[in-house]
Amino acid sequence: MLFDHDVRAPAEWEQEYAADNEPARIRAWQREQLMRAGYDPSTARRIVREASARGESSDLVHRVFDLIDRGASHDQAARIA
Repeated sequence: MLFDHDVRAPAEWEQEYAADNEPARIRAWQREQLMRAGYDPSTARRIVREASARGESSDLVHRVFDLIDRGASHDQAARIA
């Protein structure tokens, strides 16, 4: 399976990761990983935001990847995770 990669200018990366807020950096990393797995940016943001609001974001990326590896579609993994 081929993945679309989000290509951004270094200035955009610096702006996103420059915050001294550790939780914000973690959420940004999670969004990036989900986009690399094939989710569009808005869906990745929604998945991360909802998991964070439920307090279930600590292993979010691993759960999503595990579900996809076990045969779940991207939509199913997003709903379950």
